[in-house]
Amino acid sequence: MPNVVQRRPPFRRRRRFLSRSKSPASSITLTVPTTNHIFQREGVGAGVGRADLTIVGTYTGSPSAIEASWNGGGYVTVVSNPSGGAFTTKLPRQLVNSGTLAIRFTDDPSTNTSKSGVKVGDVYLLLGQSNGDGRGTNNQVYTGTSGWAAKLDVSNAWVPLTDPVGITGSSTGSPWPLLGNSVVGSGGVPVGFINCCVGGTSITTWLPGQTNYVNAQTRVAAAACKGIRAALWWQGESDAGMSRSTYLGHLRTVAAGVRADFGCKLIPCKLQDSTAISLADDTELWAAVGSAWEQEDDCETGPDFSGRSDDDGSYHFTTDASMSFAATGWYNALQTPYYTAAAGGGTGTAILAGHGIGLVAA
Repeated sequence: MPNVVQRRPPFRRRRRFLSRSKSPASSITLTVPTTNHIFQREGVGAGVGRADLTIVGTYTGSPSAIEASWNGGGYVTVVSNPSGGAFTTKLPRQLVNSGTLAIRFTDDPSTNTSKSGVKVGDVYLLLGQSNGDGRGTNNQVYTGTSGWAAKLDVSNAWVPLTDPVGITGSSTGSPWPLLGNSVVGSGGVPVGFINCCVGGTSITTWLPGQTNYVNAQTRVAAAACKGIRAALWWQGESDAGMSRSTYLGHLRTVAAGVRADFGCKLIPCKLQDSTAISLADDTELWAAVGSAWEQEDDCETGPDFSGRSDDDGSYHFTTDASMSFAATGWYNALQTPYYTAAAGGGTGTAILAGHGIGLVAA
């Protein structure tokens, strides 16, 4: 047979298509505020005031501008010409309330993010020892308007207000959720608590530059709350036996530091009648606090617990009745200077001198 030569089919060159690179999706992320974040309002009075909301974040993409809305309001441009992938700005003059902060690209609204429970209200700094830290038998419960109360937790994050409010291993029930009920319900504003109290601490550890004072500075800076309404001082059991003049001198130093560093007044209470302390020593402490109320511009008059004994024979309020008593005492002390029309309400267009409100860096 003749040889048959098989021919290969002609080679067909595969057509190559240039791949098209896909642009990465744009994104936007918020660092501040966080969910449950609270900003200190300007002004005083029930249910009134405004605050600038600090906004810090990052983004990818090339937005023409970034805009923000709070509590369902209209969008406002907060960054006109974004560059570098990060921004720090503010949404100015927002009214007392709790709501959601939404932020987005102006030219691409689908690139957006939000934080819920952002608040404008009053922030209280808690300083002192075990009663402020909380030694109640039962945790107390905030029952006010949902989302209107927060605390700075042990990790320096804003979270809903629940007991224990204290940040030490000994923290238990406290009057602070009940005080939150009054501030929200009767004062008409959201409230936040930054608890720095540590059991068994002398006033000397709270002097400016000392450990507990510096810790308070660190927590306030982390809170990024733009100010403090007042510092509530519940301390003295560890200083039983200290003379009236010595304790008063230290209290003046603490109050001056608080006014300088936190822009607010110190509100000291007169301690409960501790059965573990001699009446003579109790009297010295009560007299020192009374002198601070009367003589010190950096102090506001606080609650007088001297007519009530401790519950456990060792300094502490522990019962539910005592928690309620303490919360009522604190609110009664706060009501006149901060939650009445006579206090100088209105929209708070300026920081009001004499009412213990000064703005601090976010």
